[in-house]
Amino acid sequence: MKKVALVIFLLSLPWTSAQAEHEILLMALTTGKAIVLVDNQRVVLRIGEPAQHGLILIDANSQRAIIEVDGRQERFEPGMVTRPVQLGDQPVAEKARESLWADETGFFIAEGSIDEQVVKFLIDTGSNHVALSSQLAARLGLDLSAGTKGIANTAGGQTAMTLITLDSVAIGQIRLFNVKAAVLRGKYPEIPLLGASFLSRLQMLRSGDRMVLIQK
Repeated sequence: MKKVALVIFLLSLPWTSAQAEHEILLMALTTGKAIVLVDNQRVVLRIGEPAQHGLILIDANSQRAIIEVDGRQERFEPGMVTRPVQLGDQPVAEKARESLWADETGFFIAEGSIDEQVVKFLIDTGSNHVALSSQLAARLGLDLSAGTKGIANTAGGQTAMTLITLDSVAIGQIRLFNVKAAVLRGKYPEIPLLGASFLSRLQMLRSGDRMVLIQK
């Protein structure tokens, strides 16, 4: 019989209003599954299943879980206490969104972050992944040792690349976890490209010079 490691811990998220007080306890984690208590009711969350009590499991392993709480993704780790939340029949929080305007050249530039470090992105719907130069990766302290080596086709020809997974990528209020990124050898692209590994997980609305990104 295959053995599965089980990590058990408590994470409390209280929320109080004039009408109700809600509490979530994160009880256990395994790969692909999290067990929580919502107001002392046991709830099993599995990746890919519909929301329960406003909670959707995005990703989980024995170390941490990514849970969508009323439209916003939160990272849960042992012993960590996060923000108050509204659950169940309480009003659902508005989905995070970001409005961008094209510059004089027609490109969309966005202020954001990679693994909590501030960067500026160029929106590139033609790129399969978030793409950044090895120079920037070194400056950000990204670990490429566990990445997958390959070749990338760019406007300037083929170049060596390393495919890695970033802990988090954000622009404005939108933050996604476990985002694939291609690190290209050298100093290009000078501005990181925000490609499909990030954009495909959002709703995109385009009207003239305005683009609206909405977290699903």
